[in-house]
Amino acid sequence: MKNIFLHDTGLRLVKSIERCGDVQIHTLSTQNKYVNDQSLIIKQNSFLKDTVFLDSSTEVDFPYNELSLDYKIIEDFRPTQYRVEQYMARLGIEQYRVQYIYYRVLSYFYTLFKNGCIDLVITVLPVHGSPMEMIPIDMALYFKKPAYTFNIIFGKAGGYYLWGIWNHLKQEYTNLSTINDTPDLYDYLYDKIEKEFINDGKSLYEPSISKLSLTQKVSFIIRNLHKGNKKSAITSLMAKMPRVGFAYLYLTNNIYRRNYKDLKQTIKYYKKNSTKRIENGTKYVFYALHQDPEAQTLVWEKLSSQLTIMKILNDSLPQGWKLVVKDHPVYNSFLRPKKLREAWYFFFSIRNYRSKSFFAELLKNSNVMLADIDVPASNLIDNACAVASINGTISLEAAKARKPILLFGNKQVVSYAADVFRITSTDECKNVLRIIDEGFVPDYKDIKSLGSLTFEMHSTCKPEKSPLFDIDSAINKKLSGIMNILTK
Repeated sequence: MKNIFLHDTGLRLVKSIERCGDVQIHTLSTQNKYVNDQSLIIKQNSFLKDTVFLDSSTEVDFPYNELSLDYKIIEDFRPTQYRVEQYMARLGIEQYRVQYIYYRVLSYFYTLFKNGCIDLVITVLPVHGSPMEMIPIDMALYFKKPAYTFNIIFGKAGGYYLWGIWNHLKQEYTNLSTINDTPDLYDYLYDKIEKEFINDGKSLYEPSISKLSLTQKVSFIIRNLHKGNKKSAITSLMAKMPRVGFAYLYLTNNIYRRNYKDLKQTIKYYKKNSTKRIENGTKYVFYALHQDPEAQTLVWEKLSSQLTIMKILNDSLPQGWKLVVKDHPVYNSFLRPKKLREAWYFFFSIRNYRSKSFFAELLKNSNVMLADIDVPASNLIDNACAVASINGTISLEAAKARKPILLFGNKQVVSYAADVFRITSTDECKNVLRIIDEGFVPDYKDIKSLGSLTFEMHSTCKPEKSPLFDIDSAINKKLSGIMNILTK
């Protein structure tokens, strides 16, 4: 019997794991509402009768077990602690509490793994750095146990997501060719880009909103406040009445108000120092800034400091070249109350990632030009000599335009194409740009075959009325096949 630790806030994989046979979910990390309803869930599915349910947030009811730590383990897991603290700092949690949570979770999982209770770790969604993701993954690597993450490679809320399964031991995506029916990845991705990102005229950051009456909205929020769940109440307020929620936070929270004003000044500074026109004939590398903080870069990749990456690019450019940088459009949208439904929590830490001083520091690099936020990224790609990113989907558009691509991370599936340059040192960056300057033209034909590393699932595949849902049979068959591969 293989024992699994599963971090799955949406309970997407429970049914598929059950179908694998000789496996057991030893510990399940999921949303607090499912932890509270675990008796009902177990009643619906006896497969989970011996499973330990843990709150994925770690803040409500994590077991107060006796600590079992020594200084060697603490030192060995310093990199893990750094990533966890980096993640939790963005949530505005007090440092003493962050460290206390971290050591409790570290002790808990160290005891489990030391006693041979866990054979396999599986997490769902990109790794944000939560202790309930990061510690089990790193603990598995420490004890040389397999660990996998179901990572979203490409997608849009309300549409289809393209997933890949990251193998943490091997540091690569899992080959799913035996169960995969994804079409030609090249055509598939660009069809989605055209239809879902460019031509539909909708923002990537416009979530769907429940059609509730005002009475229902107020009632829902009051119930959360009555339960003492202020965070859920604010989340509900922002989702259902964003203008009221914005006014409440602006008037009652000094940090929120200050950061909101700072962001307005940052955007004003950016516009003042950016240009709408790049002279014809200018040779440049285009770098589209990632949103920060962002799970796909913050703890996923070895190097997430964008200022450092842009400094490396600036210093590596051939004579006469420029580095054209465009900020992520999401920050402008944050200033509109309607867009705050999912973004309000960014304002508690946003000045740590974007500020006037961030761009002032960037502009100290002599070859950097800021592109106006309204200049289409497609235009900047078309006229660029190369496109650089950590692991952004901008690389997909660059591949479509047959532009040389420099990636500073390895979690983007496109990085597996032979003609994509994975940058791992400053010397390598200089050498790659020299090759591009000498006339390198990428092929990218092998992108067609990368579909074997992916599978597709609609974003609405999540539990609504019944937590242990059965999604459509085609997806169930595919997920069951995937789980069989992972649990061998």
